[in-house]
Amino acid sequence: VKVSVMPYSPGGPAEAADDYVDDGDDDHHQPIEAYVFVMGHNEEDKSHVPLDRLPQERYVRIIASGMRHHGVDEDYVQYQILNVNYLPDRKPENYLQFPPLETKTKKLQYITMKEYEKKAGDRNWFIIGDRVIQVGKHDESSAFMGWAQHQIIGRQDCTFTILQTLYDPDLPECEEPDSVTEVHHAWAENQMVDKFDQADVPANFVYRLRRSASDDGLLGQKRRGLSLARLSLSTKKLLSSSSKRINKNDANDTLGDG
Repeated sequence: VKVSVMPYSPGGPAEAADDYVDDGDDDHHQPIEAYVFVMGHNEEDKSHVPLDRLPQERYVRIIASGMRHHGVDEDYVQYQILNVNYLPDRKPENYLQFPPLETKTKKLQYITMKEYEKKAGDRNWFIIGDRVIQVGKHDESSAFMGWAQHQIIGRQDCTFTILQTLYDPDLPECEEPDSVTEVHHAWAENQMVDKFDQADVPANFVYRLRRSASDDGLLGQKRRGLSLARLSLSTKKLLSSSSKRINKNDANDTLGDG
């Protein structure tokens, strides 16, 4: 529904748009058009029903920040906004991850991007970082799944999309996909675990993404690291052995000269 409202003025009088009289002296304090969502007449009035879920601390802080930016009275921000009950944000060490899908083998499986792109749409997969997540059975009419189908399922790493959708001012700045870090990946997955839980949609971690044929993911990195460590150790032993032989020969030469 389109309505006319008066813009907020810190310390100014409460004024209804219908009572406004344009005297031509104040071009900045005039009614503005806005849209509001109104429950249909056939909808049951649920205003007296307690909320099923509290708002997140992140959401409350964003509202408070916006109000302060526009000069809303601090007492109102403190006692009417920040004083409400909310779900505290998790600390990074407590971030949630999608649980692995139970399979006969517990060995971590890898998948290439080419394989992912072939199967992702049919199997309801999406990617956060290098983790491939599979969405389970769900209600196709779900509003959340409508968003997921259009924005993240079947696409490449969706971390940046989630950052743009669920803003958090406390995160390191990220203005383009190339600026995404592991911090953003962890935060994004934590948010999605919550959202899928709220929508009552199961989702599980199924594969680690192998970016290229030569990239074995984290396992490959560990193996390469171990190989380098072994190589370094072997090199040290070789150098140590050579040094001992050189020192021994120097000693023999010295004794021989005597």
